[in-house]
Amino acid sequence: MVADALAYALLPGAGIVLLLATLWVLWIFGATVEDSMNRPRFVALYAAGALVAAGVQALAGTGGGVAVVAGSGATAAVLGGYLVLYPRAAVISFLLTVVVEVPAPVLAVLWAGVLLLALGLPTALAPLAGAACGAAVVRVLAQRRKAFRPRIPVY
Repeated sequence: MVADALAYALLPGAGIVLLLATLWVLWIFGATVEDSMNRPRFVALYAAGALVAAGVQALAGTGGGVAVVAGSGATAAVLGGYLVLYPRAAVISFLLTVVVEVPAPVLAVLWAGVLLLALGLPTALAPLAGAACGAAVVRVLAQRRKAFRPRIPVY
């Protein structure tokens, strides 16, 4: 029963808008962060963000479901980790009918705006704590990648 509650706590549950925002963030940023570490370390980053968000929510006593903020905190940890690993990265996005490159910090601010609209200010503090956790922990979990060297010299 406790395992079920912990498993559900990692999923977003505040409605379709937050679910779509979570899937969008994981689709854009999750694979890149996971590539910087192995899969168990990525799961540890995700779970750490969820636990920190749930803890902040419990300490703040703002009400709301812990599952909502834990899932958002886990996603925020991935986003915070991405911003630390790739602070100047640009993401190719669609803006109406035009393809544009948007800096990752701008997309992070948009995601935080969706959080504020979906959850409200007091409850949105917990996912922001998850983002801070991801930013703090990602350097420890990320592994250095060897530089790619072609076998045949390219001139």
